[in-house]
Amino acid sequence: MGIESQVNLIRDLQGRIGFDLDNGVRMLAALRGEIGGRERYGRFIGEKFGIVEKDRLFFSMSLLHAINIGDTNMYQRLIIIAQ
Repeated sequence: MGIESQVNLIRDLQGRIGFDLDNGVRMLAALRGEIGGRERYGRFIGEKFGIVEKDRLFFSMSLLHAINIGDTNMYQRLIIIAQ
């Protein structure tokens, strides 16, 4: 199907932020329907990685973009930045 890299990356992300895949997907689905929900989810991800508040949204949206396009190299570079 061509989505294996995206699935692997989202599983890795969910493990890093302490969610199993089902709970993480449910949280994202619930927040996406709310005004500003996606941004809240993004800030939550950035917070879990210890990113300073002003950079959380940019970091997490970059991470989610890497997952969306299945770019393992970009994802890993962002993870390294967060460490």
